[in-house]
Amino acid sequence: MSASRTLTVAASLCAIGLVATLVVLWWKHQQSLHDQVHQKLLAMASQSNGNGPRMVDSNTRLDNIDVTGLRLRYNYTLVHSAEDIDSNFSDTKKRLKFVFAEKLCAIVSWKNDLLYNGVIVEYAYKNKSDRFIGSISISHEDCD
Repeated sequence: MSASRTLTVAASLCAIGLVATLVVLWWKHQQSLHDQVHQKLLAMASQSNGNGPRMVDSNTRLDNIDVTGLRLRYNYTLVHSAEDIDSNFSDTKKRLKFVFAEKLCAIVSWKNDLLYNGVIVEYAYKNKSDRFIGSISISHEDCD
């Protein structure tokens, strides 16, 4: 093998090694960021849940907040709801999603620190009989 061919092979191997190293470093950074965001969500949920269930308006009780991965889920009960509210919920879901997204995306720390780092915020509703009505999810895509 000629000297120039040997140098070309060596340079190619160095380039491949550099790319592999950069990929590993990027992946470790992403994992670390995921873990940091997850810990932040757990702290937020724990703080809120420490206050117990509470009324947020005359019909809506925030029961708790739970975290699964990068999903932050607010669990609500509509305490004065009609049994057939689930059919009405589907009619207002798009409007509520727009309102919730507009509010979340306007908060710079939520938008930049949470949503753009993969967090999905979900608002889940059940009726007074404990039957699931529906949910609304907000992600970074709703901020664009």
